[in-house]
Amino acid sequence: MQPTTALRATLAALFSATLGSQAVAQEASPRYKADVPKSILTPDTVETERLGTLRFFDGMPDEATVQKVYDNL
Repeated sequence: MQPTTALRATLAALFSATLGSQAVAQEASPRYKADVPKSILTPDTVETERLGTLRFFDGMPDEATVQKVYDNL
């Protein structure tokens, strides 16, 4: 049984829409690279006269730093 021209056109449209949406999805994928200014970044370590060295990872203080700050309060 031969497909009709309408069926062929429908299959071709579905096929091209599927390929087109995949290409758009690949092109529209986000690129997670923010250009963050160094002036707003938290350093990995901060030297203080009173508390000594405070350590951070991704902007969050480690356990020892938290304890030092609470003890100081």
